[in-house]
Parts: sequence; structure tokens; C-alpha cells
Amino acid sequence: MNTLTRGRVVHLERNSNEMLVGRVNIDGVEKEVAFCYLPDVKVGDYVDVHTGFAMSKVEKNNTAAVHPTPAVAVVPRLSLSCERR
Repeated sequence: MNTLTRGRVVHLERNSNEMLVGRVNIDGVEKEVAFCYLPDVKVGDYVDVHTGFAMSKVEKNNTAAVHPTPAVAVVPRLSLSCERR
């Protein structure tokens, strides 16, 4: 499952195709991210990331409102039986 996560931009560069790419620190882990949707992003900005793409910039006063990512998937209990009826 891919979710929207929030992190801080720690590195930016242009790749061989002149696309803006870099790294975002998400909960202490740096992820490679493409910034083709955010050409005006700067190191230190907070962004929402989905499947390796920075989707939107987050205002500094809104960085605490992180999208929750559940640590454990909640699965409803089903009553299954292998008996033949």
C-alpha cells in the first residue's frame, strides 16, 4: 500500500535529463524523490510524497498535521471453516 507521507527536503539536484530530483527525510529515513510537480521547492521545505514524487509543498505552520500511516494493518476477523457442509 502506498500512502502519502510528509518529510523535509534535504538535497536537490538536476539529473542527466535536467529533471529536479533529490532526497526527503521522512521520519529519519532519506528517500529519493522526484520534484517535477514542484519546480520551486528548496532545501528545508516540507513536502508530501507519494510513490516517489513530491506532490505538494506544506506551509511551515502546518507541518505537524502529518497524514497518519498505520503501523499495523487492521484486518476484520472472519469466521472461516474448512469443514464440508
